[in-house]
Amino acid sequence: MKRFEHIGATFHFQGAPVGAFNAEALPREDGDHEYEPYRGPGHLQMQETLRAGKQASCYYVHEDEKILFTVIACPTYGVLTLSNVRTETNAP
Repeated sequence: MKRFEHIGATFHFQGAPVGAFNAEALPREDGDHEYEPYRGPGHLQMQETLRAGKQASCYYVHEDEKILFTVIACPTYGVLTLSNVRTETNAP
């Protein structure tokens, strides 16, 4: 997988960083989205959750907006299938 030239936002699962989305392609709608995985407990926990047949509730913050989403699958390395992408009304 090609590394992103411009990291746009780090996303989190259960408070731990999981990976980053490309600045030019931050997820704002459901579907498949490329990401740069981080090596660490957050990514491992998210993948274990998916392998157990569960979904992973995640979020990222960009320009004072908190974007929430559900990861429902990882069809291939560096790609996540997202659903229920939405903006939290009371962002941090």
